[in-house]
Amino acid sequence: MKISQNASSSLLQQKTGISGFDEVLNGGIPKYSLTLLSGTSGSGKTVLSFQWLFNGVKQGENGIYMSITEPLFMAVRNVESLDFYDRKAIEQEKLRLFDIKEDLDYEKIEPHLILNYIEKKVKESNAQRIVIDSITAILYAINDKSKIAHFLFELKKVLATLGCTTILISKVSEATKYSAYDVEELIPDGVISLTNIVGENQMIRRLQVIKMRGIDFRSGAVIFNITPAGINLYPKIPINRSVASTEFKHRLYSGIKRLDELSGGGFPQGHVIMITGNTGSGKTTFALRFLLCGLEKGDSAVHVSLEESSSQIKKTAFAHGWDLEKYEKSGKLIFVNPDLMDVNPDKLLYQIIDAVNKSSAKRVVVDSVSSLESTTMNKNNVREFLVQLAGFLKTKGVTSVLTYLSEEAFGSVQGQLIGSGASSELRLSSIVDGIILLRYVERAQSVEKLMNILKMRGSIHDKKIWQFEIDKTGVKIGSVFKK
Repeated sequence: MKISQNASSSLLQQKTGISGFDEVLNGGIPKYSLTLLSGTSGSGKTVLSFQWLFNGVKQGENGIYMSITEPLFMAVRNVESLDFYDRKAIEQEKLRLFDIKEDLDYEKIEPHLILNYIEKKVKESNAQRIVIDSITAILYAINDKSKIAHFLFELKKVLATLGCTTILISKVSEATKYSAYDVEELIPDGVISLTNIVGENQMIRRLQVIKMRGIDFRSGAVIFNITPAGINLYPKIPINRSVASTEFKHRLYSGIKRLDELSGGGFPQGHVIMITGNTGSGKTTFALRFLLCGLEKGDSAVHVSLEESSSQIKKTAFAHGWDLEKYEKSGKLIFVNPDLMDVNPDKLLYQIIDAVNKSSAKRVVVDSVSSLESTTMNKNNVREFLVQLAGFLKTKGVTSVLTYLSEEAFGSVQGQLIGSGASSELRLSSIVDGIILLRYVERAQSVEKLMNILKMRGSIHDKKIWQFEIDKTGVKIGSVFKK
């Protein structure tokens, strides 16, 4: 049995084994506690409860699932296709299932009869974890607030005495409520709320710990998914930037020889470089060349495709003679291609982190950060996401390139060729270590592309404005632009 002790409490905590949940609880559910798990229909209450029970069996803790709202075969059918489901645990009676309606006369249910029934089943099963689905249905049968409060108090006392950690499922019709009688949340040690929000393309699920006595848990709503593996939560990731693995002496080449010379020898390891420019200015090509340079040297990489599909990115690269597909097949390159209709910063961050950890990536490209602003994330969400992403990448010593779409295409005024957007959009400049600006300029009835290294932290870099072109072989940086 895995038990951890919270540093700020004498309470023992049981690991739930649910991805991200123990992080939210700073260790797990307090042992011997009674927790109310509240949510509307379809919010994931049953899946979370069964996952907790099956994980308990893996940790050597017998469990009980008691149903009063639906037949047991239907409850099991809802989870038997998920990875955590273990038929042997049920066959060997390490997890036992009981139907309260079958065993007791629902029309004549009395609080003391329910307590006696639960106590008997727990003793017979030697259970350490118990789920009652749902406590709401039992309380409807009691239907008296004073009796309900007394019943819950006695239930909590009996189960704690028997050494049980308990989850009571509370079914509500509104996301703003935690219980049917408004008293159920008062007696338990913990209250956890699950809610659904209708997104553009899918349901967006959120979990929030409302209270959990005796431990220091993370407050605030946390996005979660129900995947084939079960519940996956995406809590905020604490980043310790004091251990950042930035190395100024170790440089990574961009794949564009002249750019490396102008930037002081390449991009310092662990730096976050932002390439900003208007549509068609070459941001993606610069970023792909950086990615390919690392792959050619044997480094693994991650490409986060926020504007185009990974297949389109591969086609764009192939037009320059760069075969990204072979690196993807070999596992050296991982594409992260989220659905931008309902993108969530925390979930996206976990997708990137998983890809980086899986591939041991040395280089990451995010193309384009500005796409996040045009979806369900506002500027503050994007900034918070980038702060966490940059912090994570730095702790891993990963060098990254972010592309950003500028609003201004032209540096049209003599003496102001960089363009007025350079400083305003780059409110992000405090997050990134380097900024490369790409701009157009109209001269003599033609449009030319310009590049300037606005910032390269820790490097003596060129500050001139340079002309460049993009052809089939990639980026060609020419001469200094003359006004």
